[in-house]
Amino acid sequence: MNEKLNELYDRIYRDESTKDSKKFIQIIEENISIIDKTDYANQEDYVKATRLLSDYSLFLVNAGYLRKAIPYLNKAVSQIENSNAINENNIWSEPLYERLIWERGITNFHLRERNKAKKDFYQLTAHFPDNDKYKNWFKACSYKSYNIVEWTFAGIALISIFISFIIKPENGIIDRIAFYGIFFGLFGGLLTKFFRNRRLKM
Repeated sequence: MNEKLNELYDRIYRDESTKDSKKFIQIIEENISIIDKTDYANQEDYVKATRLLSDYSLFLVNAGYLRKAIPYLNKAVSQIENSNAINENNIWSEPLYERLIWERGITNFHLRERNKAKKDFYQLTAHFPDNDKYKNWFKACSYKSYNIVEWTFAGIALISIFISFIIKPENGIIDRIAFYGIFFGLFGGLLTKFFRNRRLKM
């Protein structure tokens, strides 16, 4: 057993340091090399390091250090997934794993990494279909994505209308291009709205 890891673990969870986020973060960062590694002497060290790493990443999120938290969230998730103590089939019965996936999704959403967030929320809704909170956040990610596409089509239509009024060449080529732009913009926007509403209902 790694004595330094064991001492750190006991220090953190014995004197209720976990209740003070600033103190927890400070203690971990002073000893980050002990848990931020790829090899551990045995399974017990692996489990303790994963718990410390997980809690550290969660405290970073709660304290507002979102970008700093992401690599530690990813590593904690990866270590749980690769743990010999957890069977792949029942990993979602592990509350800590669920919490890490949820917090990673929220964090990526706030960092505007919506595709990454959407993947986590999709996993959560797939494994917990009755959880309305997970469903709503997944829908929020979908809504944002469709909203960007809708505004893109709207922009194409508006630019085309502007061109058709301002530029009036005698041969009418610009008018035809503008017409197709307006048609493409309006049709694309309506089609996107249709698919968005259908997806969100699902």
